Amino acid sequence: MSGVYLIVFAALAALLALPASAQPLPKLPTDFGRCPRELVPFLQYVVQRRAAEALNRVRSEEADPKQVVLYQGAAEDANAAWIAAAAYKYDWSRFHKDPVLRQRAFVLLDALTRIKPDGNWDDGGLGAQFMLHSFAWAVLSWLETGDVDAEHAAAWKAAVAKIADQTMKCQYYGPYQPSALTGQYANPEMYYLSGLAAAWKITREEKYKEEAAKALRRYDDWLYPGGGMAYFVRSQPQHGYQHMVVKSVALYWDLTGDEHALDMLRRLAPYFPNVQHRSGWITDAEQPWLKHTFWNFLVPAVGAMIAASTGDGANRWAAEIAVKLQADNVDNLRTSFSQDTWHWYNYHLTTYDVAALRLLEKHPLPEPTPLPARRVFVDQSFQGVRSHWDDFTAAVGTRQMNDSLAGAYLTDPAENLAPLGAGVDGVYFEVLQNGREATGNRAADWAIKYRNVEWDPTVSFTDLPGFAAVSCLTSLCEPYWGDMPWLPGENRQAGVSPWTSLQHWAVWRDYLIGFGTLLCHQAAGNPDGRDVARVRWRLSPVGRNLEVLEQTEASMKFRYGGLQVELTRLAEQGGFRFGSEDSETPPRAAWFPTLARTAPWEIGDFVQVATVIHPAGAEGTVRVKALTNGAAAVLLEPEGRKAFVWVVNLSRHWQQQLLDLPPGVSARVFKRNVELPPLPPGEPAHAGLLAGEGAVWVLESAQLMDAEVLLTGLRSGKGR
Repeated sequence: MSGVYLIVFAALAALLALPASAQPLPKLPTDFGRCPRELVPFLQYVVQRRAAEALNRVRSEEADPKQVVLYQGAAEDANAAWIAAAAYKYDWSRFHKDPVLRQRAFVLLDALTRIKPDGNWDDGGLGAQFMLHSFAWAVLSWLETGDVDAEHAAAWKAAVAKIADQTMKCQYYGPYQPSALTGQYANPEMYYLSGLAAAWKITREEKYKEEAAKALRRYDDWLYPGGGMAYFVRSQPQHGYQHMVVKSVALYWDLTGDEHALDMLRRLAPYFPNVQHRSGWITDAEQPWLKHTFWNFLVPAVGAMIAASTGDGANRWAAEIAVKLQADNVDNLRTSFSQDTWHWYNYHLTTYDVAALRLLEKHPLPEPTPLPARRVFVDQSFQGVRSHWDDFTAAVGTRQMNDSLAGAYLTDPAENLAPLGAGVDGVYFEVLQNGREATGNRAADWAIKYRNVEWDPTVSFTDLPGFAAVSCLTSLCEPYWGDMPWLPGENRQAGVSPWTSLQHWAVWRDYLIGFGTLLCHQAAGNPDGRDVARVRWRLSPVGRNLEVLEQTEASMKFRYGGLQVELTRLAEQGGFRFGSEDSETPPRAAWFPTLARTAPWEIGDFVQVATVIHPAGAEGTVRVKALTNGAAAVLLEPEGRKAFVWVVNLSRHWQQQLLDLPPGVSARVFKRNVELPPLPPGEPAHAGLLAGEGAVWVLESAQLMDAEVLLTGLRSGKGR
């Protein structure tokens, strides 16, 4: 062993032998007043406040290091030390060069080195990757202050090297034996690579920098158009983990100057301006089953990091909007529709602020660039459509792991923390069935919700100015996180439900329009009344005014807050009827509508349903119509001279749909986002549609068009 390593390990051994101080540490002041509502002051405020709140919880009188730290030894403990370094470093901080803050942070870092002296933080989950990221950056940040004595510096450097070496083994599940998830699980691997970059900067061991560069490049093909990074095994992006990707790539780039990282930040840039509505609300239709959450807002520092590194003003705009919501959260304000406060701007989230402030030392923020208030577009980050239209926003995502493809929301500018006036935060095509005798993996009395889409759905879309539509043919399966039954490369298991789902969704102006079907392929179901196939519309939040305008067994129309929902059963076999049930636990609404059929089920049972969701005062006209094996919607612009006619196939067989054009009306035809050849004069508009396909006719006329006339002209032709 070299002399340098002998000195380092001797210093570490000496540190580990030190008893904790018997004297209580002085407290840091935490009276910071109201949180600012502008980006840079917000970042500075949160860093100071969270540093003080965290370090005041550190105890020095315990011999057991797990009793000294906040969380008995976890990445969040290291996050607190990392935040403290920033509060100590900057001259704008009230804790600039504060000896009490420094003393408390050192006690915290010393305790962390004592908890795992071998550097192995592998807990069977993601502890190793997260601890490397947080601990290495905490140590680097403190070393950069220039106020770390030689003994502590040597001990912490040795600890970083041990953690980095152990995490490299953990990442591969054994030296040089890559895991099946390596390159397919973005959030831990991004924290892994940014932690390695910090370890390289601390130790100057080139192996860490080289491995970090490799880890970054493993995700080149996982960054979708539109800026979204796959969350897990080719799933859709997930907002919280998208934050982690941005922070990690930005920190890696800051240390290494790797142009590949800067290019990735540029590719990540469209994501948050696309998913965030001008209210700050982020539609959550793309959330995986386990992560489907009511609370999702942009961490302002993420927009700041992208804006500063790439000069993208749209991300500065998004960050400035998000600040107002996050400041309310830091101040522990309560939403009008909940009895709880939502304390979740924690130490981990504050490390984003620390990272952003680091970048702002070198890269100024660009001026904010507002996005149009009215946007309708396909977002290929999650193979879905988005609509931001004044106070209305909608999203439909079709990547695997979704439970509900669609969500629509009406925002409320008067709301503080969660500016949500009313929402249909999920439309679920699902089967609830007791037992799994067919597969034998669960107890017979365990209730299962078959509602996730199949891993490889057939998806097609059309993206036109003012209109976007997506179609998804799927199988229903148990939520992925229940079993993790297979990984890519293994043989795919048969579907666990005898039902399939076929859904079409479109956004136009401030409307979300959907057609969908449930189809039974196998006789099944317990007749005790607990087994049910249904379509369910989940409402949010609790406390909004509900008014049922019309309800029959074949239709339902209601208002929830300022949002109006019109549901139509187009066709059915087996006895599907509209009804309602009590809702889930608040903050969901206390009631939700269903279109349901209890077991037993027979082969060929099915239901086809249309959904139209819009603000109560929406302009424009929407009419829907059932067709043979399909459906159509007429969308007439307010001025009456332009219309979109959207036709879809709701079966697995080929079907032709036709439209007799009124005199003077011209039509352009689009299918699978391709414009088809012009229609011959005098012939009806027509579309041959395979399973799960849709087509759009864009109609224009010098004269006013009538939606009912267009609806009457729709008919079905040949089919199989």
